[in-house]
Amino acid sequence: MKELIAALLVWIGQSSDYRSVAAPRYWMELTPKEIDSRARADTAHGRSGALAMYECDSHTLVLRADFDFGRVWERSILLHELVHHAQCLRKGRYDDLCAAEREAYALQARFLREAAAAQGGADPELRELIAVIDQEPDRVCTLLRAG
Repeated sequence: MKELIAALLVWIGQSSDYRSVAAPRYWMELTPKEIDSRARADTAHGRSGALAMYECDSHTLVLRADFDFGRVWERSILLHELVHHAQCLRKGRYDDLCAAEREAYALQARFLREAAAAQGGADPELRELIAVIDQEPDRVCTLLRAG
């Protein structure tokens, strides 16, 4: 996992203005129920719940115990949380959660587009996931504003 985190942090540094980001201090694995509770995940309406989250105050990356590092989708989720880590290191607590999410989703979508291109663009699952990620910032920002 250390090697994957290092590689994703290098990608973030090459794809954004977050340069030389150190790895999170801690990470932990939790059961799906534990991480959903900790993340206050909305599992209604068939949503699968949280796979990962980042806690800025403790610089802790939290992953679901069944996280599959071999899947590009789940690596993109890890990348999304590492963007939050970079944001936290630069700015401390997020002043604007919506802006932080938009930036993390934009980099996640770019990562997925690059992965799809590397695979010849023929993977329908990746195309579908990119379409979901393109819409997710609006949904998340609506939820954040609703409080």
